[in-house]
Amino acid sequence: VPGAAVTVFGLDIMQIGTDIADGSGDWSMTAQLADGLHTLTARYIVDGQESGHSELSIIHVDSDVTIQERPAVTYPSRESVHDSGDITISGTAIPNATIYIINHEAEIADTMSDDAGAWSVTVDLPDGLHIISAVASRDGTAMSGNSEAVFLFVNEPADAPRPMICR
Repeated sequence: VPGAAVTVFGLDIMQIGTDIADGSGDWSMTAQLADGLHTLTARYIVDGQESGHSELSIIHVDSDVTIQERPAVTYPSRESVHDSGDITISGTAIPNATIYIINHEAEIADTMSDDAGAWSVTVDLPDGLHIISAVASRDGTAMSGNSEAVFLFVNEPADAPRPMICR
């Protein structure tokens, strides 16, 4: 929204910074963030009216980053619902890299990309919302940025009720 004051927040609702959107509604902001994973969201205020928070964006900050290409999660789709927590996550990255799978801000699995850059790993997720992304590393030092986040919801069906015999 042109002229809106856009504020970026960390997952802990800490304000990171503010910018004013230009006449086209575009804005940008530079912030000093510590190395590590950060989950960000933004909202704007215009004419005293406050928007809701944007979708979450997960970024990985590493002051020693030398891998420019971010991995991609190709399965599951960006927004999906699953009736089982056993989910295969797959994607592409630079060849022969260690791929770390992140749920929210915690590492839940790792695997290796093959010579073509393809990778796949199966994880067991509990019921609920999961925000999945991937980070690539070579030799455990140089890290990529996070892939685009995938939002998935696990809703395993409850056991069917057992019939009862009443006397």
